[in-house]
Amino acid sequence: MFVILLLGGWTGCKQEVDVTAPEAVFTLQSPLPVTDTVCGSLEPGVFRMTSGDTLALDITFRDDEGLAQYKVDIHSNFDCHGHANKTEDWSYLAIEPLSGQEQAVQVRLPVPATVTAGAYHFQIQVLDLAGNTNPDLGFFSILVQNGADTLAPAIDLSSPTGSSLTLARGSALELEGTVSDNADLGSGGNGKLTLFYRDESSGNSFEALSEAFPAGTGGTYPFTLSFVVPQTLIPGAYTFTLRAFDGVNNPSAPHRIAVQVTP
Repeated sequence: MFVILLLGGWTGCKQEVDVTAPEAVFTLQSPLPVTDTVCGSLEPGVFRMTSGDTLALDITFRDDEGLAQYKVDIHSNFDCHGHANKTEDWSYLAIEPLSGQEQAVQVRLPVPATVTAGAYHFQIQVLDLAGNTNPDLGFFSILVQNGADTLAPAIDLSSPTGSSLTLARGSALELEGTVSDNADLGSGGNGKLTLFYRDESSGNSFEALSEAFPAGTGGTYPFTLSFVVPQTLIPGAYTFTLRAFDGVNNPSAPHRIAVQVTP
């Protein structure tokens, strides 16, 4: 949270109120942001990085009256991730002072060598002396890979064989198959198999099952999952999504099954 600076005291003179938000110009972005898919949607400002890389930014902040401070914030945007015990979720927060009407700064943000792979949010904000800020100034996503393992696991789903089902409330969705990966699925602390379902009428999503890969699992994991459709579900269309995450949090391609729930 920004610390708003209160300047001066009460005077008998009427003063103009500063309502103009400060601005920023990026004079260097390395690597350059690209359009990429984040959480299933295309975003225009995405940095692709690998552990050991450094995100380098040169920024010139400007304001018509006076600058106060800027904030840099990086935090994870994982899809139902588990906190790792052998990888490091990239997190950074800094609030730095600014002065005058224009100031150039350099921001250098190294990716942790043992970073947890996945999507991160990256935001830069600037505040002027009157407390004005620009919420649309700099909001990006970062897609990070761990250089020790850049290959995602794969799911071979043997049952069900179709992509759509009809299930009554109280009946079970049965899933069988094998997860395979180039590395030990149980190493790194993030490995797991997840099942989510989305209510297509409301757009709300819920976790159905989550099964962690035990340490020493190796590169293959046969699985049998059973999810009983809750009696509380409103009959209608649902999409179930099965996904695997390896030890450094690389996600597999999703398996989606359209389910029509009946009373």
